[in-house]
Amino acid sequence: MKREIDWKETVSINNNCLRAYLIGSIEHTGKNDNGAGWRKELTPQLNARGIYCFDPVSLEEKKISMPQEDFLQKLVNVRKNGRMSFFMENMEKIWKGLDIIEEENGKPIAKRILGDLGYTTNSDFLVFNLHADDKPGGSIIEMSYAHQAGIPTYMITDVPLYKLNSSILYFILDSGRGQGGVFKSQDDFLEFLEEKYNLKERKHFIQQ
Repeated sequence: MKREIDWKETVSINNNCLRAYLIGSIEHTGKNDNGAGWRKELTPQLNARGIYCFDPVSLEEKKISMPQEDFLQKLVNVRKNGRMSFFMENMEKIWKGLDIIEEENGKPIAKRILGDLGYTTNSDFLVFNLHADDKPGGSIIEMSYAHQAGIPTYMITDVPLYKLNSSILYFILDSGRGQGGVFKSQDDFLEFLEEKYNLKERKHFIQQ
């Protein structure tokens, strides 16, 4: 059932009509930006249509307690040094999440930070951005996990269909029981979303 949104409030995890998980390369990106660029560009566009975004680039820092760029370099270093206990412990936080205690109004409150698998299953759809020079890793796992759960994945890519890996293309198009799709640009994708989910852009929600 489509959720209605009160447009007097900013789009949030509790106030949205749809939820989207933004997947795509972080560790090895063609643009060398840890996957932040396209997510920062697309998120306000989706927010303006009532869609809350799970953005791992902005959300992961709370799970790993350090800037993402530092974390990625540390993962390289610990593998060189054979410190696999650190690697496994922190990768588990990324994928499975963790419980934390935060103080609110002077009282300790237990909270659950979702892992990447949790972002997947709590989303109405996944957005998979693929640049020609990206080397996706975890995105393939998330896409497969969503496929098993019947959640559609929409890919935005500058790679021609005939050059996409056949299995990836199949799982994209078959996701959500045949609802997935591939788009050449963010504009094409946004136009599709508006039509499919009966959304309307509220320009005053787009962050400059």
